[in-house]
Amino acid sequence: MACRSLRYDWWRGLIEAGKGDFIAVGHHREDNVETFFINLLRGSGITGLKGMLPVNGHVIRPMLQLSRPQIEEFLTSRGYTWVVDRTNLENEYRRNKLRNIILPVIEREFSGAMDSIERSIEILRDTQSFYADAVSSGVGRYVRENGDVDVKTMVENEPHHSTLLYELLSEKGFSFSQIKNVIDGVKDGRSGQVFEVKEQEYVLDRGILRLMADESCWREVSSTDLHELPLSVETILADVFFEKMRTKSLDRDSLYLDSSALEGDPVWSLRSWSKGDRISPFGMKGSRLVSDLFNDAKYSAIQKNSTPLLFRNRELLWVVGLRTSRHFQVRESSGYVIKISMISKS
Repeated sequence: MACRSLRYDWWRGLIEAGKGDFIAVGHHREDNVETFFINLLRGSGITGLKGMLPVNGHVIRPMLQLSRPQIEEFLTSRGYTWVVDRTNLENEYRRNKLRNIILPVIEREFSGAMDSIERSIEILRDTQSFYADAVSSGVGRYVRENGDVDVKTMVENEPHHSTLLYELLSEKGFSFSQIKNVIDGVKDGRSGQVFEVKEQEYVLDRGILRLMADESCWREVSSTDLHELPLSVETILADVFFEKMRTKSLDRDSLYLDSSALEGDPVWSLRSWSKGDRISPFGMKGSRLVSDLFNDAKYSAIQKNSTPLLFRNRELLWVVGLRTSRHFQVRESSGYVIKISMISKS
């Protein structure tokens, strides 16, 4: 296999250098039948059972429909000789067991079996082509421009949704069991399930399967200076604050704190939520789990991960855009007020 890879890489290099157009290889009918059985024994689907293609990119197989005896007869009639790889005669490998033991028995017991199997491969090849067109059509119906997969609509409208979803997701690295879990999650109405595939994370969000981009999650950043965080910070007089509150003109997307919040050089930090995070909400006694706040607001998994949390010395003061803490609330005795706003991520 290592030598095969080196050979193909070398040949492709020649094509890229303009020294040829195709790589012609000598696979014949028996090679194709062996490939069919190897994939069959592995439990392959229709793609594996279609065998090798006569033309596959730069690789062409001009002898694929000729049998080995036909090729040898032609060479002999022209006085040519050939070399047989000695390892082809060793039955330690799966392909050699098929070639030297099993297929000769099949051909002996079922006359014309190789011809029949070859016809079956051709039928499967045409079937796979039709199948690929159907899958491509499904991509257009259920895969959005940004790559999101509308699994819910697929399950509702496609009688063979499991097969279609497998074809869409297996190339991304999803296993059969993961795809089954995606479908079960949609049918059960679950949302927020995360699937780890090839070091990437996908989330099932209300029937939509989407890639969780790195920028949707806030990795923790901290500083003793609020201005060094992705925040907009300004100070206003307490009188101005209360006037804005009276006229209901306070910015709902900002956090207002008493100036005492800056005392003692506190460490401020921003990050995404973690399981167990709690806040002491303004206007309430006790504390609440941030996850409960998200659920009450019907936040999707993407919204949860893209919502930053602002901490002061590990005390949660603000679930940005959703809820503020009662700590450091502005009072009549406050001299001035700190207004903190979030700078949108570009």
